[in-house]
Amino acid sequence: MRVLIVGSGGREHALSAKLAGEPGVQQVYCAPGNAGIGAVATRLAIDAGDPQAILAAAERESIDLTVVGPELPLDRGIVDLFMSRGRLIFGPSRAAAQLECDLVVLLDVGGPDVLIFKHAISSISQERKAPSETPS
Repeated sequence: MRVLIVGSGGREHALSAKLAGEPGVQQVYCAPGNAGIGAVATRLAIDAGDPQAILAAAERESIDLTVVGPELPLDRGIVDLFMSRGRLIFGPSRAAAQLECDLVVLLDVGGPDVLIFKHAISSISQERKAPSETPS
């Protein structure tokens, strides 16, 4: 099996190292990877945020399984794109990924209160959390 890991962080390094040692895995690629990942996988100079370029590399390198680490390509629909081409990929659909990617957290720097805005499927709700009071 030929595996492509998308991303360049510690999560992708751990996935690359683990998969490289698995029986049945002949080759691990990582796009774009990093210097540490280069010790266990072949790095591909591709922007992780470009699903079309990643798909082209997967087709060119005859990749059997693609595993996506970072949120950006998921938010840009990489899983939907791969699935539409009949390619095996691990990760959530664009709609599912957007639930995570659309989460916005704002901190009130001027005081102890924290405003949290959560984006849900069809509505936005606001919660105001007051600081806990300490006895004097």
